[in-house]
Amino acid sequence: MVTFAVSDAPAAAQPPGVAGLTYRDYLCLGTLLGCQRPRTSEPAERLFIVFHQASELWFAAELDALDRARDAMLAGQVDAALDALGLAANITRELTASLGWLDDHLSPQAFAKFRAALGTASTLQSLQFREIEYLSGHRDQRFLALKGLAASDRERLTQRLTEPSLWDAFCAVLAGRGLPHAGQGLTATLNLVSSPGSDLGLYQLAEALIDHDHAWADWRARHATMVARHLGAQSGTAGTSGASYLRARAALRFFPKLWAARP
Repeated sequence: MVTFAVSDAPAAAQPPGVAGLTYRDYLCLGTLLGCQRPRTSEPAERLFIVFHQASELWFAAELDALDRARDAMLAGQVDAALDALGLAANITRELTASLGWLDDHLSPQAFAKFRAALGTASTLQSLQFREIEYLSGHRDQRFLALKGLAASDRERLTQRLTEPSLWDAFCAVLAGRGLPHAGQGLTATLNLVSSPGSDLGLYQLAEALIDHDHAWADWRARHATMVARHLGAQSGTAGTSGASYLRARAALRFFPKLWAARP
């Protein structure tokens, strides 16, 4: 727990509107802590809700980092892009670790007691998760027709289709350095930047993109394993094949050309 020492030193000047601000108000705790609304009396359902709500908060933070990384690359600011991509990968690793503790504390038997209360609600319908995939370059437009998405969600995903992806931004960096960034010339460029002896900044940027991709590959594999434990051969709540669908997605890579250029 954080503690605050009492001091006789004069208080620092406060920005307008900050005087009297409380911890509760700053974090909007009245709203935040009222968002957990279990539909059954099964205690594990609250944990399940908290996990997914916390994941959405992390998704929001990661989207902000990835947007900044993309914009920094488009502006030719490699160092800023590296910082943002590093943050994004660490957030994904935090999400993967949280899958572990949910798996540890949510037994298949406990999940079965409240699963019917989920109806057709599914993580498949997470707008922010799809935004991360679209921004990273995996733009499966079938999700635009997914049942359970609000019209505003479809608009946001459609907007993502019109924006440059991380891969587009990386190619813009290559173009800015006068390097081939399309066709057969791209393959030679990627082989070049896969070595730190060529251009250290480009090498680090390529590795940061791989790290982002790798972190999500780990998340997908961990998620598929957890769902298999809880559902077995049952279908998912949104109508997918469940664990087998997730296992198939575990092979997804955002930047296959970078993976192919490994030294």
